[in-house]
Amino acid sequence: TICEHHPSAVEDEITRIWRVYLNLLDSNKYSVTVIKSVLEGIGGLFKHFGMELPTRELSIFYNKLVTYLDLGRCEE
Repeated sequence: TICEHHPSAVEDEITRIWRVYLNLLDSNKYSVTVIKSVLEGIGGLFKHFGMELPTRELSIFYNKLVTYLDLGRCEE
């Protein structure tokens, strides 16, 4: 993802990107492939900007993440 491979290109928009990812996880209309891609993008955010993410929203992310554990292809 761009967050992982080009962190300097997105460093001014980290909170915005984080919230877009959270909003994408809110919808039930996306395929497992899309959800997996969103989770990979979030992984890139954590890798480079984990300490800069809004800590209040980490519990929201955790609750959303738990709902995806039942999806077969998201287990990896």
